Amino acid sequence: MVNFGGDGSDFAIFVATILQTIGAHVRLSLGCTKNASMPEATAASSRYRASLWAYSSVDGPSWRGSHGDSFQACQMFAEVRLGRNPSKILTWVRTWLPASRWLGKEYRYRLDYNGYAWLNLDWVDSSRLQRPGTAFKSFDSMTIYYPSSLRWETEGDYVDSLGHPKLQVSAAESLRMGTR
Repeated sequence: MVNFGGDGSDFAIFVATILQTIGAHVRLSLGCTKNASMPEATAASSRYRASLWAYSSVDGPSWRGSHGDSFQACQMFAEVRLGRNPSKILTWVRTWLPASRWLGKEYRYRLDYNGYAWLNLDWVDSSRLQRPGTAFKSFDSMTIYYPSSLRWETEGDYVDSLGHPKLQVSAAESLRMGTR
């Protein structure tokens, strides 16, 4: 990833692997949307878009498809479990991210069936500075995978892959970090 780049899904797997290795509870969420449109190409478009973009030395990048066409797009992101008390997220931020640039931000999380808060660790597209708790992207469907138990669940269902009850939809919630 360092030498060749990667996308948000590569970042999610990387972050989840590191956190799980040190004993954290992690999950990977795969969100898909049916009506995605291709963003404008830039000279620095990543390699993972190469299948959608055609490069010409004369015209530069162009999308293989009509403008206005939509397609299904999916992206993976990681979440880390921080306990049953969402306010502990603020304690975690103050302990592990003490720099002033983290203060005054909103931290997004979702609650699971058992009341655990899962902090969003999604990659922020086109941002140099990455931080936990960014806004959740909007998806038409979501599948969540728990690597430690090898189970998965799909938003909208009442049970997970092992038949355990789950929330039908896990709504995003947020906490605002104060400036002091």
